[in-house]
Amino acid sequence: ALMEALGLERPIIVGCSMGGNQVLELGSRRPGFYAGIVSCEGADYTPTVSPFFLEMLLLNAAQILECWSQSLTGVRTPPDRAREVVWQITRVAPEYARGDLVGYAGFDKRDVVGQITSPVLLLRGDSDWLVPQSMVEETSSRIPGSRIAVLSGTGHYPMIENPVEFNQAIRDFAESLS
Repeated sequence: ALMEALGLERPIIVGCSMGGNQVLELGSRRPGFYAGIVSCEGADYTPTVSPFFLEMLLLNAAQILECWSQSLTGVRTPPDRAREVVWQITRVAPEYARGDLVGYAGFDKRDVVGQITSPVLLLRGDSDWLVPQSMVEETSSRIPGSRIAVLSGTGHYPMIENPVEFNQAIRDFAESLS
């Protein structure tokens, strides 16, 4: 209803991380509605956050989130961009961060992503350990016609870490749809 209220016809939707998962869910709920779907660092099944980690967040969130967010950046990420990633993640209240990650860890749409009929780009950084290449390939195998693009030396937040190549990958995908 929001897309219609905004007067958007066949938009391209983009999401990263949990948002990358959600755009796949949206595409499965409305096959063919979107002109394109870009899932960045997303997958149809993301059980990569351990229950132990989720519990530790409530004990010492600031320290844990700082180290964790640093580990999510890629080898080519400039220091100022890595600090931006850390700042974005650590400013979230521990209870909210934990809640988000519980949802992320429980995300499983393997049974419905095959219903997506819109073109799909699965975009990931090759330094992202949270959503490894194998997970993206498995997701792609369940979405007919989907494509994978990989950004070298980039981690889990490509739009912050590597905005030029990130934007170019999305631009190339969008132009391929016309």
